[in-house]
Amino acid sequence: MLKQLMSYLDAHENCYQKSFYLVPSENSLSPAARLPFLFDAYARYYLNDHRIFGHWVFFGGKDIADIQTSILHPLLSDLCKAKFVDTRALSGMNLMQLTLGAYCRPGDKVMVLPGEMGGHACTQGVLETFALKALFLPCLNANSIDEGKLAEVLYSEKPTLIYIDQANSLFPLRVDKLKTIVSSVSPTTRIHYDSSHINGLILGNVIENPLIQGADSFGGSTHKTFPGPHKGFFATNNESLFSRFQKTTDCLVSHQHMADTIALAIALIEFSAKDGKEYARCTVDNAKNFARALSSYDVNVIGKESGFTECHQVWISCDEDSAHLGNLLHEAGIQVNPFSSLPGCSTSGIRMGLNEPTRLGISSDDLIELAKLVANCIQRKTPPARIAESVAEIRKKYTRIAYCYSSEEIRQLVEIFPSINTSLNETLSCFGI
Repeated sequence: MLKQLMSYLDAHENCYQKSFYLVPSENSLSPAARLPFLFDAYARYYLNDHRIFGHWVFFGGKDIADIQTSILHPLLSDLCKAKFVDTRALSGMNLMQLTLGAYCRPGDKVMVLPGEMGGHACTQGVLETFALKALFLPCLNANSIDEGKLAEVLYSEKPTLIYIDQANSLFPLRVDKLKTIVSSVSPTTRIHYDSSHINGLILGNVIENPLIQGADSFGGSTHKTFPGPHKGFFATNNESLFSRFQKTTDCLVSHQHMADTIALAIALIEFSAKDGKEYARCTVDNAKNFARALSSYDVNVIGKESGFTECHQVWISCDEDSAHLGNLLHEAGIQVNPFSSLPGCSTSGIRMGLNEPTRLGISSDDLIELAKLVANCIQRKTPPARIAESVAEIRKKYTRIAYCYSSEEIRQLVEIFPSINTSLNETLSCFGI
């Protein structure tokens, strides 16, 4: 049975090595950030016992607790421009639940984005689970709020929270105008910005920080445009709100997965030390250039009239079933998200992201060639199997992740620390390395 399992894993790795993943929700974890999963820290519980109980209960986490308190949180706080951060959330969806639990009580009203503005498909279900009433932000179109109607709804409903859950977005919603209306009409209403998709762009200063724009808090997953492990973070400058968030999280998260926590710390260190801001800028530039190239090959790219995109996402409108086109592109070594609908699109569509190709260091010329291959596949100009050969030829140029520590730098660092070096060598010896 293990052999069968390994065969599936091998098939996936083969696909990864020959494909480009244009899924906006995914990114490659650096070699350094993968290291914690090979060490003993992976097996240890970490509850921050000392803060919760006043003394240590799970001593296995005691010796590595300072990684979070002395390295991870100060780094994240600085990048988030926030006095208070918490990294216990296990994912973006888990963070949504923790945030709602901190802000709201059963029966409270929460305003969220409708699907036509890119609202997350699961948000309403989560609100129902927490016995919260969903109200939808009134919109003029896929990219803008109806400010007049918003003022009316705020005045009549007085929602506890506006939760901005924009999962599908070419032009991320700003908070500042929203905050002005809220402050004037319903000042007790709070704003949380779920920045899961654009955290790498916010921390890289390409998209303005939601706290600066007036949000009470922001946060989300750490594995989309931010190239970290599967976790989530919460950031705020409000001490009272942060205290409520901590108390809620104490009840809903016990073990916060220490290897992921350490991997997040490493990813933040690399983001700061290895041109994270340049990566963020290149991600948006690549998305714009990729969209422009697709359009030049007569692909119907959504958002053309507005400059295509201001983030990592690029969307295509389909004249046929997007799921079928998704399968064709998969056969061609190009992994995408087919959607039955996307904001502002009257047909089904394909959602793509340039975050992972950017992370691989794709060149401008190869990006344009990749756009041509996508167009050829969609337009049936070339069979998927032949396109797959061309994709694999491009992909083999990019065997190392960019914007992170090199293998030589990691090797030299590991050799300094004897216990880590021993553990790593023992693990690798199982594979004859």
